[in-house]
Amino acid sequence: MENLTPATRQLLTLVAVSCAPLFLMGQASSHPHAGTVTHLAYWLTVATAAILLVIAARNVARDLRQ
Repeated sequence: MENLTPATRQLLTLVAVSCAPLFLMGQASSHPHAGTVTHLAYWLTVATAAILLVIAARNVARDLRQ
């Protein structure tokens, strides 16, 4: 962790925070009475978390090479 820049550490924290609601949102979207908005919110959260995870992985790889 010493090799990571402060921006990368902050990005990793952001990834963790964006992944936190996925469990509850997954349960809500699988409910029989869940509507379209619930499903859209869940998949938007999944997509955001995945994009942030890819960016964070690239930043970590870059920081470890330096």
